[in-house]
Amino acid sequence: WGIGKTYQVNQYIEACQNKEEFKIIKISLFGKKSIEEVNNIIFDELKSKFKSFVNWLLNYLSNVSVSVGVKNVGINIPIPVPDLSHFLNKQSLEGKKLLLVFDDLERKNPALTIKELFGYIDVLCSNNPLVKVCLVLNKDEFSQSADENDKTAFENYFEKAFNKEFIIDEGSD
Repeated sequence: WGIGKTYQVNQYIEACQNKEEFKIIKISLFGKKSIEEVNNIIFDELKSKFKSFVNWLLNYLSNVSVSVGVKNVGINIPIPVPDLSHFLNKQSLEGKKLLLVFDDLERKNPALTIKELFGYIDVLCSNNPLVKVCLVLNKDEFSQSADENDKTAFENYFEKAFNKEFIIDEGSD
């Protein structure tokens, strides 16, 4: 820890904020227990970054009908966040590429498994050239803190889920 991985990534994100061809969403996995939590973060960020996403969301909500037999009663009915893989297309992303940066993998809650996370990433990215993913982690810390199932899943799926690996060490700029 503490060698500047997140700092380097944040510097890159800041330098790219005004580029027109892509948008970046950074997701800290620190303490995250489920794919639903991760999905909700991405969903909220998409709402703020893409006008067409808001239009899509309004259309989605207009097709969700809820029937309650009591009028004028403040009932909070949760509407599930939709599957984002159906949304991430050229029209909804306004022709831009989307970079999802997942940070703090080694600090995720054990309830969120690597197999689940990598499967979710695969669903978002498979057959979608507009969506790219960056995973920021301390492999040594992950190896020490992860359970055996997560270690095995990481070894089995990492190269299938990610095309390139960049190593940032204490001497990296």
